[in-house]
Amino acid sequence: MSQYMLLNIEEREKILSIGVNQLEVRAITEKIRRSPCTVSHELTRNSTTGAYSPTLAQKRAEEQHKVA
Repeated sequence: MSQYMLLNIEEREKILSIGVNQLEVRAITEKIRRSPCTVSHELTRNSTTGAYSPTLAQKRAEEQHKVA
């Protein structure tokens, strides 16, 4: 089983700059070289009221990583 590597803040910023519409998930994955599943989960977990915040997503990931 391969080990999951967290997205870093640069990857999260790229997701925001490319766009976060579901139609664009494949385009995002090609740019940041991550699986469509990873990007889709990232957007689902870290989009509030339809807006994606890479800074908030990074903070949540860091907090969860400390707990785990």
